[in-house]
Amino acid sequence: MIIGAYAFPTFGRKRSEVGVGLRHILNGSYGLDMLVAPEFTNLTLQEMTQLSIMDKGTLLIPGSSMVREGSNAYNRAYVLRGGDVLHIYDKKSFRTSGGLYDFDYLQDKAGRPVMERGRRSGVFSIGGITYGLEICADHDQKTLKNEGAKELDYQIVLGTGIVIRDPSVVVKREGAVIAVDGGVTDPHNPVRPSASVEVEGNIIAPERIIKIGAAPTRDDRLYIFSV
Repeated sequence: MIIGAYAFPTFGRKRSEVGVGLRHILNGSYGLDMLVAPEFTNLTLQEMTQLSIMDKGTLLIPGSSMVREGSNAYNRAYVLRGGDVLHIYDKKSFRTSGGLYDFDYLQDKAGRPVMERGRRSGVFSIGGITYGLEICADHDQKTLKNEGAKELDYQIVLGTGIVIRDPSVVVKREGAVIAVDGGVTDPHNPVRPSASVEVEGNIIAPERIIKIGAAPTRDDRLYIFSV
């Protein structure tokens, strides 16, 4: 599968700029099977749908957006292809392993939390391929693993400060982990594959554990992998 990881610094980036970047990629001749953007792109569902129509062969995961439903808010990611929404996932974990609440633990004027934990599974299958989706602290808290996910073909992590953790990886031996991070990474190493990961006795090769961070120059970059 040809996978595109669209990396840019999430904070300080206008939604319109993100849309322009994704349109440029989808208008190109990259032949992508899947295109992934980081957490907090904050595109509207209408914008995402219009983008997915541009290249009907690309599975599009255009980051996550803050979505209001009544008095609650969700950090939500959509999976689209050809204008159709194939899966919806809402972030479930708001506390990191270090004991700190992450950015999207928001409160109303009375000090009550407005972020609602998602209830949908992060696991979905399309065309015989099984995917697992996590948003930032979900991975830190082993959300997919704790829900019984295993032997995935692709584990997709959207974030703004991701650390790929061995105990959280739930792909099969020939599977792959793709993490796209809106946080600025090491200026000398913007593409950071992890070391080998062992999952239930199976060794996942480092070239199949891919973490992409934003470049320190703060420009948009598309990284393409065949995994």
